[in-house]
Amino acid sequence: MSKLYAFTDEFAPMYKELGRLDSASARMDDMEAREVFSEFVCERSESAINEAIKAATGREDAAGNVATFSRELEVVSDKLLRTKFGRLVARNMFSLKVVGAGVRKYTVRRSDFSGEAEWIRGNSDGTFVNISGVEESFNIDTAGLGMRLSLQDIASDPLRTIKAEETSMRAVLSGLERKVERVAWEGDDELGKYGVLNYPWLHNQSSTQVFSEATAAASPDALLAVLNTAADFPSNNSDDAFGPNHVFISARVFNLLKNARYSSGSTTDTTMWQRFMSTHPEIKGHTVVPRLRGVRGSASIDAIFFARLGESKPDGTGLPEGEGLQLLVGQEPTWLPVQRSGYGLIHLAMVDIGGLVMEDVGNNILLTVPVA
Repeated sequence: MSKLYAFTDEFAPMYKELGRLDSASARMDDMEAREVFSEFVCERSESAINEAIKAATGREDAAGNVATFSRELEVVSDKLLRTKFGRLVARNMFSLKVVGAGVRKYTVRRSDFSGEAEWIRGNSDGTFVNISGVEESFNIDTAGLGMRLSLQDIASDPLRTIKAEETSMRAVLSGLERKVERVAWEGDDELGKYGVLNYPWLHNQSSTQVFSEATAAASPDALLAVLNTAADFPSNNSDDAFGPNHVFISARVFNLLKNARYSSGSTTDTTMWQRFMSTHPEIKGHTVVPRLRGVRGSASIDAIFFARLGESKPDGTGLPEGEGLQLLVGQEPTWLPVQRSGYGLIHLAMVDIGGLVMEDVGNNILLTVPVA
């Protein structure tokens, strides 16, 4: 049997709105009720959509005429995420020696003497000092990098959120600085430029002891012995005239030493790095250097550079005579005049690089270690 629906207060508004309510009918069967309800829902849904469109846009477009483009649903950040490179260390840690534009060679002169007073007996003239001198020369060459902008780039730059000219200039200056950094650490054998890794007068030590987590756990004292031997070498071989006060180290060797717990006998409450630093109070600090990883053409060889950095004089001015490491440049990064090239512009920049100068090289030593 068909279920009969009475005109109650709940349903009467729906029937009345659709014009299906009259005084002659007091009820309807389920088929008619479904038809009336479906018609009511459809009209109400379309009405609600149209009202929403009108409220949002002020227009009365039909829902079926709405079109969406994928870029309309996209938000573009106005922040430019820049590629990150390993930090540049040389300019921050070495003193800068600028010798001027056009200089092609920088020469350091060293003097030495021998002779010690002897007792005078009779009419002897005694002994005489012997003075000698040597020169060390450093070539200075120019490295350059440029940027090219088309006329269209220039015309549209005011419309850009990320400016083409500014971004290109940043990239050029970064490229010049990375060249300075590379030469300071690696040198350039072809052009006769010296850096830490190829400095001809720098003492080098190589370890066969592998720096790894397994070795740190099994033989921590063996790894510390390698570090101690290198750190003490300048002092031991100069009657304490020389000695480092800073350590430049690769990230993976440093992370190994600072994370590995030192356990020898009853000592277990410190890391290997803390243990090393506690036995060398003369070493005041350390710097992690990206270019000391994977040296000598091998990805599994890292370097540790013990050096003496120049310290301020008592009055706070400059560096003591003959101490520290000097980064040699002829002139700082310099922009040349803009040049016209076809349908665009070229802007070139250059820097004169001489490499690294170690005035008292006896303070310093380079240690290379295998890493696993």
